[in-house]
This record gives sequence, structure tokens and C-alpha cells, in this order.
Amino acid sequence: MPVGRFLDVAILSSGLSPVEIAPLLKGSTPVSKGIGGEQLITVVEAMSAAGIIKKDLDGLEPSTALNGLRENLQVNAALEDYLTITGHMLIGGYCISEKTLRESPNIIMARIFEAMEPASEAGFDAELEKAIRGKIPEADHAEFDLCLADARSANRMRDERGIYNDIWGAGISRCSILEAGRRLLEEGILSNAELSLDASHDELIGLLKGEPTATDELLSQRREWRLTKNIDEVPDFLGDPPSDPPPLELLPLKIQPTLRAFGLVMGNVFDEPKEATEKISGLGVSPGIYEGTAKVILSTRDFDRLEKGDILVTKNTSAGFNVVLPIIGALVTDRGGILSHAAIVSREFGMPGVVGTKNASQLINDGDKIRVNGDTGGVEIL
Repeated sequence: MPVGRFLDVAILSSGLSPVEIAPLLKGSTPVSKGIGGEQLITVVEAMSAAGIIKKDLDGLEPSTALNGLRENLQVNAALEDYLTITGHMLIGGYCISEKTLRESPNIIMARIFEAMEPASEAGFDAELEKAIRGKIPEADHAEFDLCLADARSANRMRDERGIYNDIWGAGISRCSILEAGRRLLEEGILSNAELSLDASHDELIGLLKGEPTATDELLSQRREWRLTKNIDEVPDFLGDPPSDPPPLELLPLKIQPTLRAFGLVMGNVFDEPKEATEKISGLGVSPGIYEGTAKVILSTRDFDRLEKGDILVTKNTSAGFNVVLPIIGALVTDRGGILSHAAIVSREFGMPGVVGTKNASQLINDGDKIRVNGDTGGVEIL
């Protein structure tokens, strides 16, 4: 609500759009850039003390490079400190079917490389604040200042909840369930330890007790169904579409600002309805122009293909993507608005971002060279 209230006050008093105002939130959610930063720096320092440089690791398979680093006791200890903080977190989403960071050596190595050559920090734009404040009547300055301070203070809570609650908790659950699967595999009950992910709680408990609560064939069918379904197959609504909210003017005056704030947030988290076209364009949410190789990521299982400097093209992002964002050069999504997760992290990382294209993940092929214009919202295949 503080973010919505800030947008409401700023829009009404300045006449500017949410796209012009939202950049004032830049730098207010450092957690979006990942956790374990201090431990990662310690890893790099241990590597430097051991005389290990990036050139020594270039060209190696990520798992080979990681195993090589672990041969040094000091580096291995620093790595374990880092992975104790981050290793059990899911990457890519909130479901136990997603991998954890500890299972993804390519992402670990990419984070290490990024820490060896850190990008400049994105911070608060004082000049932009001054320019926007100049468009607001002096009588409204105090309310604008208060709402901006509240919004910047509360903005971090969205990703903090996702990281510290959902992603961490679900990741620990995944590890426990896979351990159960490993034991069932050893006993010959399951043919694949990961089939435990497709069992219900009661089924898994029963199998561990030696009860025939689910068969290997049934769990394999569920796994096949899960791995072959696409989010595009999910209907927009379950049941009848919801009706429009009542007109604000019919509500008590005291509640109108609250509902306007709520509407502004929800309306700018999601993209505006529009027809998909052959031209790829969306909402520019973080300025700059970047050219690079597109990696079309439709599942977190595809994260293994991401390399430093790639342009991530995907349907949508969540806090689970944060671990891979430091290694990419630009971000393009099919969905999302100016307050979507993709927009927030594009601003925090200071990289060009375009959201709400509708069909970028369909029109862009994996490996295409593309240009992303975060100022205009345009995306070109070169």
C-alpha cells in the first residue's frame, strides 16, 4: 500500500505517468540483487589468496570448475559458508520441482565470476527526484516527501517475503523430499529419486513406512504430465470472469485513496491488455540499449544455458530468478507492468528492461542476436 499511495499522490499532484515516477523507487530493494553477497566476496578473496584467476576457469564445465575450486581448503570453506546461506534456496520459482542453487553449479560459477568483476551499483536518482518534485505544487511537497520515504522503505518487503519465506522454505522442503526419494530408490521402491516430488504427503509417508500408497508407474505418469505442461495452457479464469469493481465515487471519501492506491499497484504489476503483433515491443521499464545473445528460458530447467552477458527472454519472473539476474545483460518478458518483479529488478541492476511484450518468447529464437531498448520498449532481432 505505501507504494500505491506514493504513486497516487505523485500522479495526481504532478500529472506524470507511473512509468515516469516509478524509477524513484530504484535502489530501495537491495535484496532483489540477491543475498550472501558478503560470503561471495569472501570466496573471491580466498581464490585471490590461492592465486586462482578467472582465466584458470574459463572454458571449463561449471561442475569441473567448481570441483577444482573445492580442492583448495580455504576456497572450499568460503564456498560452504556462501552455500550455507544460499544453497537451499530455489532458483526460478516457488515450487519444490525447481532446483536449488546447490544443485546448479553453472549458476554458482556465474555468480562467482560476477563477483570477480562486479558491476556498478544502481542507486537513488536525486536529480530525477528534484525534477519530479519541481512539477508538484509546493503545498503538496510535504505529502510527496512522506509518501516517497514510506514507499522506498516498504518496497523491499515484496522480494524479502519471497526469498526468506517461500523460496528458502520450499527449497529446504525439496531437499527433504529428495532425501526420502533417495531412500526409496535404494530400497527398490522407486526407479527415480525425483519421483518423490510427485507424491502427496500421505503417499510419501506411506511409501517410507512400506505401504503401497502410490506406484512407481503412477508417480512417473504425474512427472511426465508436470514436465510436459505449459503455463500458457492455464485458463485466465477459473469459473466466470470477475466483475469490475464498483466506481470509486460511490464509495466513502475516506476509503477512495486506499482503493486508488491498491488499483494503481495491481494495475501496474500486470501488463495492459493488447493484441500480440509480429513487432516485438512492450513497456520500457529500465533505460539503456543492449545487444547480445537471447536465451529463451521457459523453465528453470533451462537456467543451465545462461551465460554471462546473455539477454534473458522469458514469460515472467519471480524472486526465484534473482540468483541468475546478476549474470545477464538485459531482460525481456512477455508479461508484467511497471511494478512487476521484472521491472523492479531491471531497475535495481541498472540493466535495460522491457516487459509486457506478450509474445517475445515466441518470436525470438534461442541464440538470436537481439537489441533491447529500455527507453522505448522496443526489441529487435538483428
